[in-house]
Amino acid sequence: MRVLIIILSLSLTLLGCGKQLLEESKANLELELLEKKSYWFITKGIAEYYSTKNIEQIEKKIKDTYIWLYTGIQIEENGYLADIVPQSKRIRFDVICLERYIKDYMYELWIIKNYGNKILKIKRESAFIITECKKISDERKIIFETTKYFSKYKTETGVELFFPNDNRTYYKCEIWNFPNSYKNTKLENIQIVINDDLKYIKVPISNSKK
Repeated sequence: MRVLIIILSLSLTLLGCGKQLLEESKANLELELLEKKSYWFITKGIAEYYSTKNIEQIEKKIKDTYIWLYTGIQIEENGYLADIVPQSKRIRFDVICLERYIKDYMYELWIIKNYGNKILKIKRESAFIITECKKISDERKIIFETTKYFSKYKTETGVELFFPNDNRTYYKCEIWNFPNSYKNTKLENIQIVINDDLKYIKVPISNSKK
């Protein structure tokens, strides 16, 4: 009887491990798809919008069997230059155009927020991307990408692009939810909250939790 109990226990353990591995495999597949959709929107989707203004067609290209949009696409509305929130069963992303610079070229600063899935070992992280193009309806070329916050970036032509220094931008970045991106910077251990006057203000994370 004892042997049967041990065998049953081992079988259940192995079954549980198998299910976990399957879920992790599915999560990694969804992660790849979300990344692919996010980069497509940054480099091609936004250009297609300004060429055609057909937002429904862009939505169709983002959605598929495994991916849908958590909220509708926002382009030049509600305080966003562009924002999409693609989601799968296990992971959610948020892709935001934070700033547009008109210099020798047109540059855009984007953030991709990957909310991760701790149970399925998908790391929560954000990535910052700078793109370049000649005009707003052109496909974008990625010229810089990092997972760490930066205050400015100098292009190969010597143009300096400054990270927006305002609390509303930091609020969009959710700096408190992605601490690894802001470690050892002025934004470490800072949260942005909206006060009673509807203003975005910085507070230390320890204070914001009181």
